[in-house]
Amino acid sequence: MRTFAHEVYLGTSAGNGLNVRSGLLTSSLSVITAEVILRIHVHARAYAATGSTRLDEWEHARRKELLLAAHSLVGIASAGKTSARMIVLDEPAGFATLERVLATA
Repeated sequence: MRTFAHEVYLGTSAGNGLNVRSGLLTSSLSVITAEVILRIHVHARAYAATGSTRLDEWEHARRKELLLAAHSLVGIASAGKTSARMIVLDEPAGFATLERVLATA
């Protein structure tokens, strides 16, 4: 496990390893952005209509539907990006390091 973690952190070249920025922040930024924008939109719309940011049952259902649609689009875009990287790159980076470590274990 120590060898696997070391190879993942180093990556294939300088600056391409897994770290907080590449592992957590970059991958979750689009999800967080979609969540924040849609929640602000729904609550602002409720405030404009009623003078309160509290959501009634219909607006709550609308927020759920919008979040489902937004997260579906983010997931599809992420899957497309991953697929494109695997097709374009000579060595798919996703499981190559894991396979190499398991083969030597």
